[in-house]
Amino acid sequence: MDRSPRGRTRRDAVRLLGLAALALPAALVPRAAAATHGWCRTDSIVRIDGQTADILLSSHLEMRLLATGPAEVVVAVPTGVSARLVATDPGFGGNGYDVRFEESGRLDDDEQVLEVRIKVYAPALDGLHGALPVRVDFTPRGDGRLVPGRALGLANEWVTLRTR
Repeated sequence: MDRSPRGRTRRDAVRLLGLAALALPAALVPRAAAATHGWCRTDSIVRIDGQTADILLSSHLEMRLLATGPAEVVVAVPTGVSARLVATDPGFGGNGYDVRFEESGRLDDDEQVLEVRIKVYAPALDGLHGALPVRVDFTPRGDGRLVPGRALGLANEWVTLRTR
């Protein structure tokens, strides 16, 4: 009989190697690994037409180390609507923000809804599985005409959120 000193056969070893070979591709799939990533979030607070809102940027925790500069945030509001920056946190990797405001005649301003467009560019080195995801959430506080919104994209690309 071909038993090793520990009581295992060569056949057992071959079975174990076969199972490992079957499990390896699933372990190497980037999507499966990405599902286990933690997320970090940064926050800019703005005031638009007298209503306060948060602009939240989220990405994998890797973004804290891989961010290469300030996140650019361009907030567009309808022509004649007041908008200003209230506060920010340190941003991804402590790189801060470059927040700008602009007016657009293409955005609606009616009695019920004040439309807002937010464009975000988060510069970063690629993570272990490529470009890092970037999520932009616009969250108004209290009552008013601003409505929440969300957009998804990638680092090093403009991510555009338009509320309505």
